[in-house]
Amino acid sequence: MRTLTFLQVALVVVAVSGCKGGSGGAFTISGKLGSMSVQSGTHTWAGSTTKTVTHVMAVNPQTSNPDRIVSSVGSDGSFSLGVDPGRPYVLVFVDSHQVGTDMIVGIFKAETLDTLAPVKSTGAANLGTMNIDGAGKAALGISYDELLTKLGLSSDAALSLGAVDDLSLRLTNPDIDGDGKIDALSDENYWVDFHVRTENIKFGGPSGTTATVSDITNKFLDVTGPNAAYIQFNLASIYAVYPQSFDNQNYVGSSHMQVAMPSGGGSFSAVSAAGVSAAAASSYSQSPFGDHQQWGPDYNVSMVQLPGSDGTPVTLKFGLSSGKSLTFPNVVTRTKTQLEASGTVVPFIQLVTSDGTDNGNITAVKYKFMRRVSSTEWAEATDQEVELIVNDNGAYAAFYVGAKDNPQSVTIPRQASGSVSWSGSSATPKQICSMAISYDDKLGLRIFAGNVAPATGVATCN
Repeated sequence: MRTLTFLQVALVVVAVSGCKGGSGGAFTISGKLGSMSVQSGTHTWAGSTTKTVTHVMAVNPQTSNPDRIVSSVGSDGSFSLGVDPGRPYVLVFVDSHQVGTDMIVGIFKAETLDTLAPVKSTGAANLGTMNIDGAGKAALGISYDELLTKLGLSSDAALSLGAVDDLSLRLTNPDIDGDGKIDALSDENYWVDFHVRTENIKFGGPSGTTATVSDITNKFLDVTGPNAAYIQFNLASIYAVYPQSFDNQNYVGSSHMQVAMPSGGGSFSAVSAAGVSAAAASSYSQSPFGDHQQWGPDYNVSMVQLPGSDGTPVTLKFGLSSGKSLTFPNVVTRTKTQLEASGTVVPFIQLVTSDGTDNGNITAVKYKFMRRVSSTEWAEATDQEVELIVNDNGAYAAFYVGAKDNPQSVTIPRQASGSVSWSGSSATPKQICSMAISYDDKLGLRIFAGNVAPATGVATCN
């Protein structure tokens, strides 16, 4: 058993999950079902081979603060929901007569997009007459290009979003606790988040030289060429999050500790539709916050890949000692190689000093969000990409000046690039003994990335 370092748990943005019925936000998504009944020839639900759509649910799956909007479907198959612009939403068609995952009748999919992401501040997107096939795909009644136009989404931004939004499908279950009620209409809030952590940035690949604070002083890291910044993921955790009022049992031990298996009657499984279990977790850990419990499996991704990373969806199930359980189907993740090869968005920072050297006091922190193009190349993320992927709170950077008990923090705005003033006590880059950069995305990842080692000759924090 070992303790997770403070760098690995530095970011905890506490927010309460939003669940609501009704119209929701300022952008309207509407449409009509060609048929409200769906047949399945492969299995039954509650003794029947037919499901009937009663509700439609839009889920914004952002980390630590998912938002669910539910509306009933009219007798003619029509539906309408109001969502918030600048957020990706999974659209799920629901049969409220079923229980648990059987409530899922169909899920929106268009080209590579698993989410609908309006970027217009107000407006509407009528999806036309949609049809749900026996495999549960809810197909558009309009063209893909027309959809992007209605959403105000550029084709490039749609491609970027579609490359990373598979993880959003983890929250498609309307009845996560399996009590036969739609969670969002019962004020029941549960979710599952993924935390991915990195080693220090290196130059030119995994065996390259480790970047230091000096390399981000008055300059940005290289983004192309033989010395391009290389971010290597080494640990990923899957955390179920739920109110302590639902279950307050401790299944792991002290906060931020890792154990071989959960205790106290807790359990975890990750199984495909074919009944194949994913590789066993490397350990288990927890990180409760506020009045919420948060625990789950860890994966040393250098040795064990995340469940669902082979492209085959898995169902995650967290068993609790109370006899309750939380079930998350349709979980698709990315391999370590995929995370490191393309799509991942990371904030690069530059420490600006008063005299242009690492002996001067830090006066500002410049930043730019970069999107991974390949293992040796980064491209600047666009404003629209940042708006769609980075959580509303932006990113968070912590610099430890001389010791771990002297942190200086900076919030990086949710803009493609810019600069923020250094607001902490006076410090020079040579006084920084450790740092952490992290952010929550809008799809389910909490990314710890962008850390560099202390400057040469500077000891790490005690």
